[in-house]
Amino acid sequence: MVGKGMVKSMQEALKVPIMALGEEIDMTTMLAMTKALKEQSTKKYGTKVTVTSYMIKAMSLALAEYPIINTKFGANAENPEYTMYGSHNISVAIDTPHGLVVPNIKDCANLSVVDIQLELMRLAAAAQANKLAIGDIKGGTICISNIGVIGTKDPRPIPFDGQAVIGEIGRASCRERV
Repeated sequence: MVGKGMVKSMQEALKVPIMALGEEIDMTTMLAMTKALKEQSTKKYGTKVTVTSYMIKAMSLALAEYPIINTKFGANAENPEYTMYGSHNISVAIDTPHGLVVPNIKDCANLSVVDIQLELMRLAAAAQANKLAIGDIKGGTICISNIGVIGTKDPRPIPFDGQAVIGEIGRASCRERV
């Protein structure tokens, strides 16, 4: 069931023109901060806060500054639609034994990184158990996919459900710069 839905969603996504850009980001400070706060956040909130949660919050802050990015394009070529959203419902691609699912964290602008981490963990557990609710999947406005576990130097993600943007996070690596 999930596999068929994933294929249908991807076929629909390919109807919208896409452009891919790639950037390298120096994550030294982010990784050090995540490591430094791991023990404190685990003790206080019962979870470490991952890079993905910080990236989701960073995406939401960018959307607040540049709201035109938080858009969705309709795939109807005869009557194209363009919608700009006010809320930041950030979708996250999750690989499960049942197939790829893309639930979303609602209203990230009003959530802390800890709140985002807790919701991300809830969605991931529900996805792995094949128990996501329709409300967990519907309503996403922009997407982030973290493929760091498999890594790539040149990711080419496809926006989900007509969303205008998908951000892909790859594997962190040490590189000397001159």
